[in-house]
Amino acid sequence: MRAIEEAHALGAACLVVLGGGLPAGSKDLPGARAMFRDGLAEVLPAARAAG
Repeated sequence: MRAIEEAHALGAACLVVLGGGLPAGSKDLPGARAMFRDGLAEVLPAARAAG
């Protein structure tokens, strides 16, 4: 959320978000991708509101 707020304050045209890989001890790549996707979905309303 802070990155969205800072990008908005700077007037950035976009914000690049990089995933952090798999949780420790996990080999579940589809699960990690789903976790990342779900996290982005949670902040999407704030990102849209910030433009």
